[in-house]
Amino acid sequence: MQNTALGTHETLEVHELMNFKNTCMTKTASMYNLVSCEELKRLMETDIQNSVQAISDYKEILSRAQQNI
Repeated sequence: MQNTALGTHETLEVHELMNFKNTCMTKTASMYNLVSCEELKRLMETDIQNSVQAISDYKEILSRAQQNI
């Protein structure tokens, strides 16, 4: 069985990554309606989708680590 428990510092790092990704996604989403370039809008949509997935992955990592304490 794999050891998936995270140390305190590792848990803090994952939280920081998740908060950073959430901040970036919020900024992208708030700027979306101000953009007129369709290509840039598509890139922003992709970035938002990727950010949502990354945040979900971070939550899953933290959840699994919490269960293995």
